[in-house]
Amino acid sequence: MSHVLSRIVETFPLSLSDTGDSVEQRIKSLEHRRASLTQELSALEALVKTLSRGSLKYQSAKERIVQIQNELRVLKGRLGLVKKNQNLGDFLIQIFKERLTNAEWDGVVAEARRRCDLQGRVSP
Repeated sequence: MSHVLSRIVETFPLSLSDTGDSVEQRIKSLEHRRASLTQELSALEALVKTLSRGSLKYQSAKERIVQIQNELRVLKGRLGLVKKNQNLGDFLIQIFKERLTNAEWDGVVAEARRRCDLQGRVSP
């Protein structure tokens, strides 16, 4: 069972920088995979109703249903992470990073860290 989940995690990395894909592309990919799994799950559930409980086909179909349900749970989490990280701040960072030189970006990051450190010391 854990090998199925690890295969899913490898298929859908968390970080956008790992794949180079845009957020919209990742969302579209995850939603497409979810739709295909949902369709397969529906077909398998209908098939299970027609099979006798003790048969090998019945057991195989039930095992695949459990695998699909687990994969759908992971995809739901991934989709939530991708959508959650898609906010104005992410886009601002991306725009500034593209428009600034490396030295300018390093200066902005240093200033942001300085402000963060100051805020951390002030607040309880």
